[in-house]
Amino acid sequence: QCEQAAATNLKRVLRPAENDWTAHPGTVRMTTFLETKTVWHPVGV
Repeated sequence: QCEQAAATNLKRVLRPAENDWTAHPGTVRMTTFLETKTVWHPVGV
C-alpha cells in the first residue's frame, strides 16, 4: 500500500530490516539514504 502511494510522486519506500545493532556499522546503513547529485557551474560566462 505504501509502495502504490509512493509511485505517484516517485518517493522511495524503505522496509525495515533486521539489523545487528552491536556490529560495526560501516557505511552500508548510511549509503542507503544517500544520493549523489552533480552540479555544473559555468566558467567564464
